This record gives sequence, C-alpha cells and structure tokens, in this order.
Amino acid sequence: MLSLRRAAMLSVLILCVCLVVPAAAQGQPRPNVSVQVYSYTEPASLPTSYAAVFAPATPNPLVRVEVEGNSYVRFSPDGRWMASVYGADTTGSARLTYGAVGGNSFEINSEPTFGILGPIFSADSAYLSYTLTSFEQLRWELVIIELAGNQRLTFAGQLVFDRSDLIGTPAVIGWSADRTRVYVVGYGPHSAETVPFELDLNPYVFGSAEKFTLPDLRPLMPRNTLRPQTSYYVSDDGSRIAYLFSEPTRVVTNYVGFGDPFAGIGLLEVGSGQNSILLTAPTDEAILGMVYATDGSAIYYITARYVEDPSIGIAVPVNVRLFRYDLIGRQNSGGGQLAPDPNWSIFSFAVCGDNAFYVSNILGSNDYTLYSATLVNLSQPTALLSGQIAVNFGACVP
Repeated sequence: MLSLRRAAMLSVLILCVCLVVPAAAQGQPRPNVSVQVYSYTEPASLPTSYAAVFAPATPNPLVRVEVEGNSYVRFSPDGRWMASVYGADTTGSARLTYGAVGGNSFEINSEPTFGILGPIFSADSAYLSYTLTSFEQLRWELVIIELAGNQRLTFAGQLVFDRSDLIGTPAVIGWSADRTRVYVVGYGPHSAETVPFELDLNPYVFGSAEKFTLPDLRPLMPRNTLRPQTSYYVSDDGSRIAYLFSEPTRVVTNYVGFGDPFAGIGLLEVGSGQNSILLTAPTDEAILGMVYATDGSAIYYITARYVEDPSIGIAVPVNVRLFRYDLIGRQNSGGGQLAPDPNWSIFSFAVCGDNAFYVSNILGSNDYTLYSATLVNLSQPTALLSGQIAVNFGACVP
C-alpha cells in the first residue's frame, strides 16, 4: 500500500511541475504562497485535500479551506478569490466553482464527456478564464468572467487540428496590461500545439448570452518557431511570454516525466515581437520548472539530475539547483543547491518575494515536506508541513 501511495504522490508532484505558475502582481508585496495539499493517509485512490496560504517560515497556514480530494484549486493573486475544478463524476461531467474566499460561490457543471482546462486568474484578479473541452464531441467553449459583476464572455467552436492558425483546444494563458486583450494557445492531448495568439476583446460585450466564434487571431510569434512540448508563462504586465521547451534529442540519464525533458527557456517580447532562446539546461540535467520574480525583472528556474529511488523503482530528481535569470541585463546567476542536501528529491517550487518554497523527499521515505527558505540563505530552510502529502503551488498572495 505504501508503494501505491508513493506512486500516487509522485504522479501529482510530477504533474505540478508542468502546471505551477505562481504569479504576483507587480507593485504589491505578495510574500506568501497559496497551495493545495493532498493527503494520502487514506487509500491512495482516495486522497483528501485542502487549499491553504503559507507565510515564509510559518508552519500554521494563514488560510485553510477544505476541498474535495479530486479537485484542482487556484487562488487569485490578491488572495480574495478561489476557483476549484472537480473531476468527472458518475455522469462524466466536470464542475467548476468560483467565488470570494469565505463568501458565496458560483457553480458551473459541464456536459458529459467535457473536461475543464484552467482556471486562470488575471494578474490584477479582475478576470477568470477556463475552457470546456470534449475530445469525444470535438467541441470547446472558452469562457472569460469579469468577476466584479460576474459577467461572462463565451467563445465556442469545433475542436479541429487543421485550422490555419489556432488548433486544438484554445485556452487563455495571460492578459495584456490594460486587460483588453488576452493571449491564447491551442492545447492538444499533451501540451501546447501552437504559438501564442492575441485575442482582442474590445468588439465583445461581457454578459452577452451569445456564444461567439473566434475571429482571425494575430500570432505573437512566427508559427515556425514553435518548439516541442512548450509551456508558456505570461508576465503580470503582459509584456513578456517566457516558455519552457523540450528537445527530443536531449539525453538526461534516468529521466522520468511527461514527455521529453525540458531543455531550455525562451522569451517573447510581445511589443516588439522579438523572440529568443535565453538559456539551455546544463548537461545531463532537466529544467523542472520556472517562475517570474515578484517584480517581473527576472525569472527563477530549477534544474535536476535523476537517480533511481530503490524503494519504488522509479527515477526521481535530485541535485536540484536554483538559478536566476535577469531579464533586464540578460544575465544568468545562481546555480546553488535549493535544498541543504543535494540528495533530497524536489519536484515543485515557488518563489514569492524574497523566499523560495519547495516540496522535498528523502530517498526511500514515504514522507514529503514543504519548506520555505530565504533566497539569501537557502541552507537553513524551515519545515512548514510534513507527511504523506503532495503539494500543488499556486499564486503568490498578500
């Protein structure tokens, strides 16, 4: 049973690497991190979970909200809103709830066979977006909600892979600074299938019952620059889109993950259209994830090697190093160990303000620990939570 629980925890933690996008609206201190904690003290197939906000070096959470175990929870960057997606029920429907933390919530139930991609909040916490999609019915609906008035704007269409611009399931990845435009990509079964496109919202009215057809979309990058297995990250002011990409020919010894290992980070300057590859991972290492610094001036990313954990027979990331890339000076720095012991396995991380948060595991153990540490002294972390858990990081919040 312990091996099954460990495998279940590993699957959640590996998935978190692909999904984690902690954000912090520029100009407002947001030193705390929002998380979803899955507890596997029950059978592995039936975890319990809760959403919480942790301050650095403080084991008692500032906020704790119980949620269903099979949910996916996100806090808005201002910490005032929460959205939760629940997996398919016995009818095959998924469910989204959203609302002010501690207040009334709204509920949306999908048609059978439809899943929900997202949710994603805008950096100013004024909007929420999600996509309903069915690979069986080949249909999708992209919804953007103006939270203050709970007014929706809906686009709908057929799921196609032969459209000249956006293929797959369209989903919002970020907003422009004035929130009049959103950036969207098309997702297939595994990752982004297209470069980012710009969708101008000015011609549309929130609150309309009409489901609009997507207009012709302006690509923000040349289509021939799409890299394999791309994951996009939009800066809070909408001026930059950083992206992780894989290389099918890259070799990382013992690598285990979804698809090929992430090999590099690129950057698109939305205003000028300049697109460049910023960096590649060190030899025989994979990039586990990246986040923007709170002030948007840099990105943080972690790399790892892989060794087999003999207790489960699966390779896990170790020797995890934290780097900082200065987006203004275009310089890479750091590279020190994120954890005090290079043999600790780390799957996910966040940087909020001047502190790093990460989840670590000692090889052979079934317990995982959530730590925080100051960026200037990573060698002395504080344990915030420990046990048979998995942690999914969300937004940095006040």
